[in-house]
Amino acid sequence: MPFKCCVTGCRGNYKGTEKVHTFSFPKNDALRERWLRNIPRKDFSATPYSRVCHKHFQPDDLIWETSAFDEKNGKIIKASLQRPKLKEGAFPSIFDGCPSYLSSQAGSSRKSPNEKKMEREANLMMKAIAHSKLSAAEYYKSRTFSDFNELLTCCMQYNFLHFGTLCTKTIS
Repeated sequence: MPFKCCVTGCRGNYKGTEKVHTFSFPKNDALRERWLRNIPRKDFSATPYSRVCHKHFQPDDLIWETSAFDEKNGKIIKASLQRPKLKEGAFPSIFDGCPSYLSSQAGSSRKSPNEKKMEREANLMMKAIAHSKLSAAEYYKSRTFSDFNELLTCCMQYNFLHFGTLCTKTIS
């Protein structure tokens, strides 16, 4: 007896209805929570027998064929799978018969907290690097000189004259 889909309103694998491929809930806790959050059922907790059918996943999340490299003739051999597999990280996101805000045809555009943190850190790092480059440019600009008078001004400004004596007369 095939498993029935646990999504509200879905009649996948019920008697007299369309036969569908179903998937168990993932073992990974974070992905499992995402599946539970996405499925529009109030106070639902998955059991070892709970399944979600392939109609609730994006078409590009399903793998319908496999391939292998044949070393004898150097070709890639492809074969259709009897049952589709899910790509790693896939989650249900299509819920026909539910309000449109519960279903996203293009997948979720929200970023995970970890992705947000990484993006924020990358932005802060880029700002720090830009500030550092600007500060370094200003620092070197303020400490360079093109003639003897600028050198003298620089030495007086940064109080370098206490290291020794500076001869200010030029020999002609």
